Amino acid sequence: MNNDFQRYFPTEEPSKVNAVSIVLYAPTELKTHPLLEKFKAVHLHLENILLDWIHAHELWAVHGFQFPPNQEPWSLDWLFCDNPTIQAVNLDVRGKDAPTDVLSFPTLENASLGDDHAEDEPMFPLQSELPDALKKALTQHGGHLGTVMVSVDYAETHRGEEALFNYVLERFVHGSLHVLGVHHATHEGYERVLALQADFKQRFRPFLK
Repeated sequence: MNNDFQRYFPTEEPSKVNAVSIVLYAPTELKTHPLLEKFKAVHLHLENILLDWIHAHELWAVHGFQFPPNQEPWSLDWLFCDNPTIQAVNLDVRGKDAPTDVLSFPTLENASLGDDHAEDEPMFPLQSELPDALKKALTQHGGHLGTVMVSVDYAETHRGEEALFNYVLERFVHGSLHVLGVHHATHEGYERVLALQADFKQRFRPFLK
């Protein structure tokens, strides 16, 4: 692993008023990317919608998360990166020497087992399996759900006619479902993931400009 992983930084402090905080990270070369600026601008809306969405679909029940309201908020790390970065991590933790759209790293071991998990579905790497240089760069606040990495390069070349922000948001939501233990090894699981992603996008639609 190279020193690029040490350039991740939190773009926002987590909100203490929410039960879930989304902590945005990006390497130095993406710090001024318009996409990251847009995510920062809607950061609090994303946190609020994420919490409502999780409660509405009882996603905590997948592996028994508890949310006493008087405790520190759980946090979820969303990392923006480029193709070389995600390819290096993909090779290191999955043995696949190619860039990909999204990688998910649950912190809790039971988060890698979704309710529709099948034996032929590869297990998701845990947060503890992240490369040391990248793991040390993350700031964990309260209870830590996990980390989702999305390649902006990959998104720019695979989004088709879809707006870049919308495509990247959907990739982060998809990865967050995996962190929460929701997978798609079966047809029913895949349909559920699509429905959950569509519902999140519908909830967020008023904040799209």
